[in-house]
Parts: sequence; structure tokens; C-alpha cells
Amino acid sequence: MTLPEKTKHTHPHDLGNNLIVRPSSQADTEALLQLVDSVFGAMMEEAGGTHMTHLVRRVMSGTHPSMRPDDFILVEDTNRTERQIVGCTGLLHHTWHYETIPFSVGRPEVIATYPEYRHQGLIRALFVTMHARSKSRGHQVQAITGIPYFYRLFDYEYALELWNTCTIDIERLPSVMHHLPTEYSLRDATSEDIPVIQKLYEEQRCRGMISQIIDKSWWRHQIQTWQTEKPEQNINSHVQMIGCADEVKGYLITSSPQVKRYIQVWDLQLEVRFLS
Repeated sequence: MTLPEKTKHTHPHDLGNNLIVRPSSQADTEALLQLVDSVFGAMMEEAGGTHMTHLVRRVMSGTHPSMRPDDFILVEDTNRTERQIVGCTGLLHHTWHYETIPFSVGRPEVIATYPEYRHQGLIRALFVTMHARSKSRGHQVQAITGIPYFYRLFDYEYALELWNTCTIDIERLPSVMHHLPTEYSLRDATSEDIPVIQKLYEEQRCRGMISQIIDKSWWRHQIQTWQTEKPEQNINSHVQMIGCADEVKGYLITSSPQVKRYIQVWDLQLEVRFLS
């Protein structure tokens, strides 16, 4: 996808008490990683390696297809000499369709504050600035996933069903499943598979009222980072091709099986001619 032009609203905003709200830059990478790892590591008991940490690292490197290094809004405590970034929220750029009508969407993600800075209105200040930035970049809608009910405090309302996934407990899978046909196989997707994946995704997407446009750059990012990153660092979906007799029949998208005790199946799409 093509990211929108950089916003002109880049001036810091003084909150008082040595706190300012400002946009991020690549120079903030380490301080931002410290914040995200501390907050999400405590939540997930994965200090030093949360999925959010790896997402932030990828964004700040400039390689993420939907977010840039200047797409975080930060709260900085100018009175601290260490860990000066004390709050943050990021902004992903999406294009969705309402049936055949495209519209642009800003999606807040990676929202965090240090515990000692909570209940001071920092998240509200971050959202006010983030919403202004989202509007300045042409987003017609903001959509968020996260803590149930919490984001109603910031004018969000429930609108769409989420997490239409299947969760599989790896420990409950039998080592051999004799009753399944053996002619089907799975293999990791490659960049050469993107045209087929794109075609199948578009066929599925067009059947829904609300859908997200996913272009080749997003598929390429998912596939290439899966191939090059260590399993414990891989936050990307695992894209696999479903084949039979050397013929591609569809694709399967799951979470990483290496880092959890379960697999979440995000998407399964087959060629229409193979569904009968």
C-alpha cells in the first residue's frame, strides 16, 4: 500500500509537569522499545521478547508496509535522564471497502504507559493528538481493537465482529491422523505465490460488506519476514499453500506455532472449484 504524506503537525505539545506530546522519529527507537517491552512484557510475562516489541522494532526500521517510524505519538518526560518516553500510541494506515466503496482508516496500535504515569490523562492526550494526525492524513475512520469497553472512554463504539478465528491446542493434536487424505500437503508460501494468494483473497473479500484491501507489499512483507526472522521474533502470520498433486488449491494463514502452545487459524481460502 502507499502510505499517506507526512503530516505537517509535528510540533510538540506541552502538557505541563515536564511532559510533552510529540511525534516519533527513528532516534526514539531504543526508548520506545524499553517502554513497550516493559509494559507488554509485564502483561505477557515475556520480558525481552514480546510480539509488540518486535512489531515496534520493525516499524522503526522503516520496513513495515502499514506504518512508518514517525507514526507513533509519544509522551516524553523531559525531567528524566533515562526512559524519557513514558507513553505512546502508534497509527496504522489501512484502506477498507464498504461493498465497492473504498475509504481510508487509521488504526491505533501499541498503546502503552509506564504504571507510575497512569491515571493522569496521558492516554486521552495521546488520542487527541493521534486523532488529529489521522484526520490530517486523510483517514475517514478510526478503528481499534483491544481492551473491551476501555476505548469507549475515547469515543469508540462497537461496530464489527472481530476474531473470527479457530484456535487449535497443539498438545491435543494426534501425531498421526490416518483418516485424513494423504494427497493434501502444506508448504510455506513464497513470493512467487503472491498472485495466487491475492486472487484468492480478493474472491473472499468481495463476499463481505466490510473488507480490508491487502496489496502485494503486505503479502511480500509477511512472507519474507517469516523466512528471515527467528521464530521467537516472528510476529507475522504464517502463510502456507495448500497443494495436491503439485497443484495449488488454496492458502492457510495461522499464527506462529513456534512461540505458543496453540495455533490460531486466521484465514483458510480454497479455489472455488475444489470446494465441491
